[in-house]
Amino acid sequence: MTSIDPKTFFTALAFIAVVRGPRPADDQQTAAQIREFAGLIEEFCVATAADNPACLPDDADATAIDQTIGRHIRELREKEITVLPRDRESLIKLYDRLNYRNQRRINRQLYPTFNTSKLADMVLDYLDNEIEQSSNGDRP
Repeated sequence: MTSIDPKTFFTALAFIAVVRGPRPADDQQTAAQIREFAGLIEEFCVATAADNPACLPDDADATAIDQTIGRHIRELREKEITVLPRDRESLIKLYDRLNYRNQRRINRQLYPTFNTSKLADMVLDYLDNEIEQSSNGDRP
């Protein structure tokens, strides 16, 4: 299965639903119904994904998980309590994303202290590690 743009997918779902339903009088009305229904499908998917990031494909993960993290942060600030997802996959995705964000903050402080040669050595180390891991069948 190939990856498609979410808006294309939502529009395809809406097209099928509208075409299978009672036919509007003209093509402009049909197109308007398809656009409106695609918007509703998108709203539902975004709202559902914010509550359960494990249901999303990998490309959408960062944005959806960031939204979920933002919601948990708001709840903790406002109520001093939040309800985390109970499934392992969602918790792993949240932890991975938070770990990534934390590492980015640390790196922004460290990068200015490294010269170009040091950065090049670090990149080569990671590339060697990627080669080693991929030869073991591991994915990044």
